[in-house]
Amino acid sequence: MDFLKRKSTPRWLVYSVDVLIVLLSVQIAYQLRFNFSIPASEVYWLPKVTLFVVVLRAISFIIAKTYAGIVFYTSTQDARRIVRTVSVVSALFIITNLITYQTHKIYFIPFSIIIIEYLGTVFGLIVLRTLVKIVFNEVSNPSKYKSNVIVFGAGSAGVIAKRAIDRDGASRYKVFAFVDDDAKLADRKIEDISIYHSDELPRLLSENTIASVIISTQHLPKERKADLIDTCLSHDVSVQTVPPVNLWINGQLSIGQIKNTNIEDLLERDEITIDSNAVSAQLSNKVILVTGAAGSIGSELVRQIASFKPQKLILFDQG
Repeated sequence: MDFLKRKSTPRWLVYSVDVLIVLLSVQIAYQLRFNFSIPASEVYWLPKVTLFVVVLRAISFIIAKTYAGIVFYTSTQDARRIVRTVSVVSALFIITNLITYQTHKIYFIPFSIIIIEYLGTVFGLIVLRTLVKIVFNEVSNPSKYKSNVIVFGAGSAGVIAKRAIDRDGASRYKVFAFVDDDAKLADRKIEDISIYHSDELPRLLSENTIASVIISTQHLPKERKADLIDTCLSHDVSVQTVPPVNLWINGQLSIGQIKNTNIEDLLERDEITIDSNAVSAQLSNKVILVTGAAGSIGSELVRQIASFKPQKLILFDQG
């Protein structure tokens, strides 16, 4: 497992395994095509076809550098590059067949073999990389040590937020559930993660250990957002938000862009900056009476005023 810890594998090893996958794909294609009983006429052509396919595939891997990516960070871009490379070479196989048929009235590679080998090669190359990535992520950052998070919003932004968390091998989080205000989405799943109606959020926070709720909805009314934050804070759960799409890096969300929610985000105006010197001149060594001092706003005023050292601070409340 040492190579997993290094987060890289030798290019020659990746290249060799890729070529081996092609070799196996050709053999499996012939076995499936002829129901595991290859006729003698095809046995004659099998070594020639195998050599032709493997050599062309091997050359294409060198040209496209499919082996150059870091396997542990395999992405959809890597998968697309593999599909393009394999497709181009398969097109060459078809052209070869057309030429041999025109010249010798035979198909050098049966078309069914071309199709099966294409599917096997694409599947093998992508799945192998995906499995290595999964094993690497589990070894370097085991799921049992990750904290559960809930994603509010089961739309496209919610799915992107989940994938950003999954994609980051160093992430401390794993998505426990989706929550959405749309009742039609309840009891469904996205990528094997359950969706709950927002009415279920207090229960989910009470019955499970949740580290954070990530608000992915881009245009959530401030009143609704404030209500969500109150619910989370009452269960001692932090709240994070997904930034607007125009702030994503190259159109792609990264987990580092998911930030804790600031109280200023709930204001309908710009944050007001207090002139501490002016306030101090107004309150210092003065007798101050605060009405409604037992309420949430009044008690906070008392704490703020006390820091300016008034001569006397009188707290008044009808409660």
